[in-house]
Amino acid sequence: MKKKLLMLVSICALVLITILSLTACNKYKWNKIPGGDASAASISNGGYVVEQGNYVYFINGYVGDVTENAWGDAYKQSIMRCNKNTDGTYDLSTATVVVPKSIYYDSTKAGFAIFGNFIYYATPNVDKDSSGTASTTHTDFMRTSLDGQVTQLITTRNSRSTEFLFTPTRILFYESNTISYVDFSGMKTNKNITDGKGAYSGTLVEKVSTYFWGYDADYTVGQGESIADYVFFTQTLTNSYEHYNMLKCIRYDGTGETVLATYTTWLTDAEIANGYTNYPEKVFTFSIKTAKVESDSQITLVYSKSITLGSSQTSTVVGTFMNKVTLAGGFDKTAEKNISSTDISEIYSLGYDNGVIAVIDSKIKHINGTETELVVGKSATYTTALTLDNKIYVYYTESSNDAIYRVCVNPADNEKKIFAEAMHTESYVFDYVGTRLFFISEDDYDYIHYVDLAAYNGEVLKSTFVGKRTAEDQEAYDKAQEENA
Repeated sequence: MKKKLLMLVSICALVLITILSLTACNKYKWNKIPGGDASAASISNGGYVVEQGNYVYFINGYVGDVTENAWGDAYKQSIMRCNKNTDGTYDLSTATVVVPKSIYYDSTKAGFAIFGNFIYYATPNVDKDSSGTASTTHTDFMRTSLDGQVTQLITTRNSRSTEFLFTPTRILFYESNTISYVDFSGMKTNKNITDGKGAYSGTLVEKVSTYFWGYDADYTVGQGESIADYVFFTQTLTNSYEHYNMLKCIRYDGTGETVLATYTTWLTDAEIANGYTNYPEKVFTFSIKTAKVESDSQITLVYSKSITLGSSQTSTVVGTFMNKVTLAGGFDKTAEKNISSTDISEIYSLGYDNGVIAVIDSKIKHINGTETELVVGKSATYTTALTLDNKIYVYYTESSNDAIYRVCVNPADNEKKIFAEAMHTESYVFDYVGTRLFFISEDDYDYIHYVDLAAYNGEVLKSTFVGKRTAEDQEAYDKAQEENA
């Protein structure tokens, strides 16, 4: 009898262990999402709207920081997906949650990305301490498969503001003049992971003073090398008395580190032999301002240069410049263009041939050799640009933030009001896919809004919602969620 009782207890214990194990494995259980196209190009990674194949993925409105963020609870500020119609419009009746976590990060530069079969995102970690207080500083960096069946925690960081970049194999972080990484290429892809098993961290580069990284505009798995695979940065020297730095680049995987420009770049061989300190007007300290990825093989960097002169060793900015870097030819000093004799801080690159848009004294100016003021007597913010029908348009808000305007750079044209809605500037600002400009409305930030800029014909446009269903569609969705819970 005792043996039977012991056997029964053992069986019950085994069953309990099995149940607990299965529960642990299903921490990220979610409804299976049919469809998805991992082989298609991902368009506009890094924002809050990403298209892949016949689907559009988007963050469902804005909530802000949260103190509760259990898997499966989020609807607003989750990542949703809906189908694209044949004419490119969105079928909102198909909108469904793929990632039921709140997607939030304390930076308007942060967004999510899709590489092949996985969606990569940052979400607040609200684990409680011993006193029951939820964290307000930690962030989980995660990925979820397109069908919602595999979700993995890659790493947790004690920050909600450190700049980061998702890549196909690593997450990069910039903090305290160092670019570090978490490499997840060794993680299994067929099961849920709650502890980052298979990922490891390291340092990519140190002594970084300025940098630029960006996403490939249309990433496809197995596409081969792209200029977007590189991080561009300036690196200070160990010896503080050396009055120059190095302009460099390196692939996100740690290979291909290259010096693009340094103290010898503008010196002749004879000047180098005579000692570079004798030519301080040719020895520069670089500072990257911005950049534009123009193709898979070319990027245009915008940077300032300064020199140190005289017995006082005073650093003086000699101007703002731009130059292209190509995979085949690298950095050619003879192709450098002088944009301005001053240091411009707020600047947007239009590409090597078209110059830059700069905000100087709150006025938008086009600079490509000479300054052209595009907005007279108005304070402009949140500037971006887009090319339509071979014409370059600048989009911006005024300080009142009650509408979005545009002016044409080439050929020059007067200011036009595109639509009369204010942006919610505490969240994401401009994002666009193709000719669609997305934003969060100040009046209704429950949903993402967009306008199709190609549809502008002189009449003020009215925005369209993304993710907002009809009452009947919403009721059907809620019922399906309950049945599949």
